[in-house]
Amino acid sequence: MFNPFRAVKKITIKDIAFHANVSTATVSHVVNNTRFVEKETKDRVVEAIEKLNYRPNILAQGLKGKGTKTIGVVIADIRESFFASIVKAVELYLRKENFSLILCDSEDIVRQEKIHLDLLLQKGVEGVILAPINMHETYSSLQTSHIPVVQIDRKTYGMKSDYIGIDNVQSAQLATEHLCEHGYTRIGFIGYDATVYSIKKRQEGYKAILSERNMFDEQLIKVVNYSDNAMKESIKRWILKQNVNAVLCAVDEICFSALEAIDELGLRIPDEIGLISFDDSKWLKFLKTPITVIRQPLEKIGRTAAEMLIKRIQHPSKSDYLDIQFETELIIRGSCGRHEAAVDR
Repeated sequence: MFNPFRAVKKITIKDIAFHANVSTATVSHVVNNTRFVEKETKDRVVEAIEKLNYRPNILAQGLKGKGTKTIGVVIADIRESFFASIVKAVELYLRKENFSLILCDSEDIVRQEKIHLDLLLQKGVEGVILAPINMHETYSSLQTSHIPVVQIDRKTYGMKSDYIGIDNVQSAQLATEHLCEHGYTRIGFIGYDATVYSIKKRQEGYKAILSERNMFDEQLIKVVNYSDNAMKESIKRWILKQNVNAVLCAVDEICFSALEAIDELGLRIPDEIGLISFDDSKWLKFLKTPITVIRQPLEKIGRTAAEMLIKRIQHPSKSDYLDIQFETELIIRGSCGRHEAAVDR
């Protein structure tokens, strides 16, 4: 009688070799792409793999010292177009190098981030691309694992690794100066907690420009929580209480809530309130008043991070860690002054 729960024989590399009439070494070279194999022979091996539905044991390969050909990517918020674009660039590069990716979203929760990192280490990943939540965390599990790490966008001072991002201070200064030049005098900054490296640096750049002009007021900095369902209402109250007439948003998700608040308050952009956001989400240029933004080279950040991590995996060394900060662009549209050209550059 047919028993649906009967154990099914696991296909091994020996089965593939037998069906393709080749050695197990040849099958291994085809699977791992470790040596040239004649096309006719390779086609027979691939055909046997597909016919028998063979799946190599990635973790076992890692335990044998062959490497799992897998890296982990831990980001803070998959909803943000910023991270989505970077992950896409990472995946495209890894595919070319025959590496796979395990993606984790920490949701800006420290405990969730730790769970993801522990899981990735259990899975035997060969390296990690990380957007750390808190710049004061030590990430001891990663450091004791001795696998290479590349930090993106955000940085923690408690772990030695390569870093790929932008000059956050200079970028925020550029945006704040632009608002000042258009005559705005109560310029606010909305961001997450300053324990996030990129937020802290953007806040520093913003504060430096206003301080130079004797325009800085601590009450003009608005801190919001990642999961705050009442963010819009909180921003509305802050705009009214502090008489804010321009806003610099640290990320595009915050910009969305700011736009809702401004709309419900009946304020006209840019006549009554100016607005600039970090990150150039596609929808920002299609609004009735297109939003001026700080555009980051997301594809370059993702590709460079993946390339650097693969080099660290394939050529381990004690060379100095790199801190790469790409330039950004101020994309001027129509949200900061009546005489701005509402064009996308």
